[in-house]
Amino acid sequence: MGASTEEFLTSAAAYAAVCLFVFLCFGFFRRLPATHHFYNPKRYKRGKGVHRRPKRLPRGMLSWIVAVYKIKQEEVIEVAGYDAAAYMRILTMGTEFFIFTAFWVCLVVLPTNLSGHQVETLIGKSRVEPSNFTYWVPPPPPPSPPGTPQAPSSSQSRPQPVKAPEFYERAPPAPPGLVWYEYRDNVPPLPQPAQYFNSSRWDGWVWRYDENFQISDYTFSNLDLTTMANVGAGDPRVWVHIVSAWVISWFAWRLLWRYNREAVALRIAYLNSARPGGEAHTVLTTDIPGVEYGTLAHRIEQTVLRVLPKFLKRRITRAAAKTLHVVDSSVNLVLDAPLRVTGADANVHTPPATDPTSGPSPGGGGGDEEAPHDRRSGQRRYEGDKGSPPNVAIDAWAEAERELRAGVGIKELVQKTVEDAFPGAVVRVHAVYDTSRLEPLVAEYEQTARRLADLLDDYTSRLRRHRSVKRRKMTVLGLTYGSWGIDRYGTKPTQVDALAFYADRLRELLSQIAAEKETAMPPNESAMPSALTTFRERRDQAIASTSMLHHDRRAWLTQAAPGPDDIIWRNLGWRRWERQLRTGAAWVAFFALVSFYIPVVTAIQALLQVEKLVTLPGLRELLQTWPLLASAVSSFLPQLTLRVFLALLPTLLALLGRAEGRVAESQVEFGCVRRYFIFQVLTVFFASFIAGSFLNQIQQFANAPATIFSVLGTAAPQTATFFMSYLLLLGFTTKPLLFLRLTDLIKFWVMSRLSSTERAKARLWENQFIDFGYEVPDHMMALLLGLVFCIVAPPIAVIAAAYFLVNSIIARYQLCYVYTPRFETGGQIWSEVSNQAFFALLTFQVVMFGLLGLKSSGVGSAALQTVALLPLPLLTLAQWVSVTDLFATPLRVLSLKAAAELDRRDQMQGGRQEELEGDAAAALYRPPALRIDGRKAAALLAEAERMAAALDDRPPRADLPDPDTRVEAYRAGAISDDDIGDDEDDDDRGWGRTADKGKRRGGGGDHLSEHLLTE
Repeated sequence: MGASTEEFLTSAAAYAAVCLFVFLCFGFFRRLPATHHFYNPKRYKRGKGVHRRPKRLPRGMLSWIVAVYKIKQEEVIEVAGYDAAAYMRILTMGTEFFIFTAFWVCLVVLPTNLSGHQVETLIGKSRVEPSNFTYWVPPPPPPSPPGTPQAPSSSQSRPQPVKAPEFYERAPPAPPGLVWYEYRDNVPPLPQPAQYFNSSRWDGWVWRYDENFQISDYTFSNLDLTTMANVGAGDPRVWVHIVSAWVISWFAWRLLWRYNREAVALRIAYLNSARPGGEAHTVLTTDIPGVEYGTLAHRIEQTVLRVLPKFLKRRITRAAAKTLHVVDSSVNLVLDAPLRVTGADANVHTPPATDPTSGPSPGGGGGDEEAPHDRRSGQRRYEGDKGSPPNVAIDAWAEAERELRAGVGIKELVQKTVEDAFPGAVVRVHAVYDTSRLEPLVAEYEQTARRLADLLDDYTSRLRRHRSVKRRKMTVLGLTYGSWGIDRYGTKPTQVDALAFYADRLRELLSQIAAEKETAMPPNESAMPSALTTFRERRDQAIASTSMLHHDRRAWLTQAAPGPDDIIWRNLGWRRWERQLRTGAAWVAFFALVSFYIPVVTAIQALLQVEKLVTLPGLRELLQTWPLLASAVSSFLPQLTLRVFLALLPTLLALLGRAEGRVAESQVEFGCVRRYFIFQVLTVFFASFIAGSFLNQIQQFANAPATIFSVLGTAAPQTATFFMSYLLLLGFTTKPLLFLRLTDLIKFWVMSRLSSTERAKARLWENQFIDFGYEVPDHMMALLLGLVFCIVAPPIAVIAAAYFLVNSIIARYQLCYVYTPRFETGGQIWSEVSNQAFFALLTFQVVMFGLLGLKSSGVGSAALQTVALLPLPLLTLAQWVSVTDLFATPLRVLSLKAAAELDRRDQMQGGRQEELEGDAAAALYRPPALRIDGRKAAALLAEAERMAAALDDRPPRADLPDPDTRVEAYRAGAISDDDIGDDEDDDDRGWGRTADKGKRRGGGGDHLSEHLLTE
């Protein structure tokens, strides 16, 4: 039985009440001094990752909602970046679409459905009166006495079949050609027809019990009157649904075209504002030949042969290398064909041709005869007149190995190869090295530096407030720090001064890191098969990132470089063959996960139906006593269970994305968006839709195939009730509760009590990030469900519009006031969003095509309605292909015309070239393990020495840098803006104002504030 109208309205009111309560709590917490920084971090944080501080919001409990909803896209870009703007456009598109759709279906489709009589007809026909001999049909229950509470209803509205029992048993032996049956026990024998009807006309007739007979009882609620289930087969009202499908499809086509075009404009604006030396000027080159790292032999040596002795490992490695050489030679024989040196293989752009006036051609004279081929070098020797094709190396690996054996470094090899195609266009090349041995030292260095800074903050704060400072002691076990720790502290636990230990350990780590760079990172041995090349002009970058740098497609692969903060450096060591292998394995694991989830979730949801729960001891009485509880269980529990099972998926999918070798965090996030959406389509939509419409009637379909269309035409629309409850749960409970972030709030409250300095407290609220892989698929599923069922069940369009409105408010606030961008891609996520939106539209049209086909009556009517609906999916596919063809490439690559115009603008402005060649641009693509700033370390150690001198009441060393030097280090970026402290407006309440007051009164502040303020 479907959820009744009262049950559904009760659950909807409960969801709305939860949403309102969450917004009220949020309005209270954001004003509370103890949690003001947690809910408004971008009002206080400065420095890296912050574009501009957002504006102040009204202080009312709910007045902030209107102010947040009025934030424009331009302000979102300024405060949160272009990816945030692209994310907001998803919600804006959904809001715009469903406001129009809700208006149309409520005005046109809903009255049409309400005017039908199919539900009343089915209610009248659903109970089949048994004949005199169908003794096995259970009689209806006697009416309950007045005042007796009714049993709770189910959450599914579908026919409940009553299956016939077994009637006969075979009774062997029988004469040949005959089969004997006998009645089972307690089965009354049937009388002879002639005897029963008292007429000789029935002589020779026999009858028997029909074991395939079923009685199906459809039970409806008033909510079903709003769905297509109330429109019968052959009803002319079906044409209203057909026209509505065309109108909604037309509006969706128009909307998707406009939003895709504007997404390209957003991407161009991002590239226009990209920093010099960043992704707008840089190309990532992978699969560099000649480098052992990442080859099959290297992977075998590092995994399978890792435990073997070195001499045995070398022999096996040599044998494997010889085998691979034979295989490569066989492949080269196939590739060894006459070459036509053209630019036809370029993906998008073609490298510029060499100017014929710039010098003699590298080739010899002309001639049409095929040139002889040098088998050893893998090159053709061209002889003849001027104009013959140049020498072209086929085997990139052999060519690179010759260069490396000649003493050329990896960096020089990459630069030479790229400059052969782009003479004079390269600014710098960053070779990528394996820093796995450095990373533990760097991680310990950063942790030690942070602890030293926190300790200095604590001491400085006490001294400035004229409080006594008690030196902090700590227990050190020398064995945990290697030979350095044993020499200094021995092998037993020792109490030492924390300030002296942190300073000494920091110096030792700096020394170890410098030594490790020299010994563990030879020029070529630790090089990974990847490099980052920065070009002087965007035009050269656009060409190089989409061209084929070498004919050997197994080497010298190029792509646009991710942003410096976006790169996953470890994954740059994987070659193409390994990425392809891992990608295939990741998809196998993904579909295995799907096959595991679907039966588990379906089975648990089936167990949570009210009919099953009432069989448990004590629950039947409880649910009968409290009908409201029964309504909540039927409308809330199955959807909540589904959300709980889906909560772990984004984390698992992100791990899959990293394991398959994606080179950027954004690629992992966007891959998670794709897979999580596919997963929800298979588990949430198809599994629930099929389970609700097909599986529960499969026995009836098997026994009476002719009834399949009539049953599906009625049962399929009734599944929309489940999806309406799912959207209510998602939009009015799940997302608002995540907006409140109760778990993080409790963690923040506890940890802030344990933090002794303002810097340590700030780390608790500063860096909070959005998870696109979790948020975007939920919004796209809301778009899919609302679109597919907007005509089938018009109330779902209103629910979807409310979903997108609520989430637009939440997202605007989170992006502008809370979340710090982890990376910036300029809205490249829109390509995935566009594909999913077109899939949703196509699914809507296919479902409507099927359901309206089931409602057809008569060959002529069915054919006419089929012709009326058939163009819809065809037109959607055509537009999908057209939009992908027109807008997908501009979302990835800057056009040559736009790149040239931006280059001319840079030349006219001046200074951009110097900035491109400066130290700041050069440091952008430096691996994290190599980014330690010596000036910042020196400033921190100097501060520690000054503090130790102040505590010991002695003068500091004379060779320490003065405060001016430290201020210069700050201005150069060695010290981040976060070290300055807070200067929030005095009108704001909370920690910002308290910190300002503390600094003016001589209390609080960090160890840098005194010198910086005097400066």
